[in-house]
Formats: sequence, C-alpha cells, structure tokens
Amino acid sequence: MSIHEREEWFDALPEMPHAGWTAPNRGDRFPLAAHTHLGAWELCLLVRGTVQWWAGDGIVLVPPGHAFLTRPDEEHGGVNDQLQRCDLYWVQVRTGRLPGTGQNGARLLAELPRLPRTFPAPTLAPRCADLLDALRSTGPHQCR
Repeated sequence: MSIHEREEWFDALPEMPHAGWTAPNRGDRFPLAAHTHLGAWELCLLVRGTVQWWAGDGIVLVPPGHAFLTRPDEEHGGVNDQLQRCDLYWVQVRTGRLPGTGQNGARLLAELPRLPRTFPAPTLAPRCADLLDALRSTGPHQCR
C-alpha cells in the first residue's frame, strides 16, 4: 500500500469542477498549503482521523464523521500547511444554477452562506462513495 492514496476527477460535470478522495495512511505529513476554489463551494467529509484546517474565520478541528465547508474564493488550507492522517472525500460545486433543483435552486443557494463551517454528517459517507462510484463508471452515461 502506498504512503498516500488518492483519486480525483476534474470537470466531470459543469457544476462540479473537482471531486475525489484521499487517504494519507502513514504518519508522514502530506502538504495541504493555502489555496482557493474559484467560484466553487467545497465540501470535505472526514471519514477517519482528525484534521486541523483553517479558513477565513480561524482554525477548526474537524473530527471523523464531520463535514467542513469553504465558500467560493475563500482561502483555506491545513494548519502548518499539512494534512494529517485521515480518509477524506471532497466535492466542489460551482455557484449559480443547480440542475434538478427547479424553483428551489435560488433559495438553496441563498441559504448556503448560513451553513456552519463544520457540522456532523453521519450519513454523508455512503453518498460520497456513491458519487465516486458513478464517476468511475464507464459507458454511455459516464461523466466526462
């Protein structure tokens, strides 16, 4: 097994510029320097481990089973530019129109800034795994 496992997809859907998972599985430090996501929200789900991340409003300790949310264009990263040992999913979503949300799309987008920075998300891991399975699929309905 490698020191660091990672799978990621770029621009698989017009509304999803980046998604993936990572699992640094040894005590070695893995870099997570300051960065932003142009026009995209990023939702990270920590499945295993505890990480220390920072964003616009300070340092946050994220325990397993919790999500961490960054806003579009918001600088964020790992404390000391490091990602601790963990299992982590992430998905970025561009702001604007969200397909399939109909009339509720504008309301949903208006509520996003009110979400807390980190929150328990005990049922999100299977949905993240489903998303990655769909991204891995081949055939007539595969993503880009």
